[in-house]
Amino acid sequence: MSYKLCEDKEIQLPAMIGLDAFYLSHTSEIVDIPDQDSVDKFLPQYDPMYPLDIENPLSIGSLSMPHQWYSEFRYKIQEAMKRVIPKLNQIEEDFYREFGRKYTGPLELYNTDDAEVVLIVSGAAAGTVKETVDIFRKKGVKVGLIRLRMFRPFPSEELNKALSKASFVGVIDRSFSFGHEGAIFSELKASLYGVKHSPPIKNFILGMGGRDITTDTISRLYNNCFNCLKNDKIDNPVEWIDIKV
Repeated sequence: MSYKLCEDKEIQLPAMIGLDAFYLSHTSEIVDIPDQDSVDKFLPQYDPMYPLDIENPLSIGSLSMPHQWYSEFRYKIQEAMKRVIPKLNQIEEDFYREFGRKYTGPLELYNTDDAEVVLIVSGAAAGTVKETVDIFRKKGVKVGLIRLRMFRPFPSEELNKALSKASFVGVIDRSFSFGHEGAIFSELKASLYGVKHSPPIKNFILGMGGRDITTDTISRLYNNCFNCLKNDKIDNPVEWIDIKV
């Protein structure tokens, strides 16, 4: 799907696929690979917009000075970025019709419709959070999960809609922007800025370098959020979890 998205004539941008080190990179499982004819039907041979042609020479990737077209190049990249999410949704529908596998756009929502507390996470740790959500739900506690499937363009509109009913939001970051806070947390704060009745949010830093995240740890995060909600106060808006110092 990434090839189809990036090669689209209205996008023409590169993509980077993230893979959890020490989670997926050390895991073996059965992989269902579609047959070549189906793949070729879904993803036709690449047709470059600007092919190398000695009869029609072009200068590709050359330097542009600030007073020339540099700002315009940046502007066109941003305009293409605006088209990515609608195009992704369309491609995922095409993929589902061809292969029977359904995906959920830039976000995966799990029990968020009536959730009081929602945790946001990306990557393989979402599986552990799902298990924890099920544990809490069996006890009648309304919690939910949002798995971030895309970081750029950041799905601000989709997140605002998904969090419109939440009372409190915790953001799990497995990376850190030194001198500031977690990257996903920063983006979410910016997305919620100016939104009426947006929920309070807290940042949890854990799982760095592939350190294991358990359901017990996630349970503590949910309870931490409920305590903040109960006390109407966030003492530590960016909290490092299970640090050995």
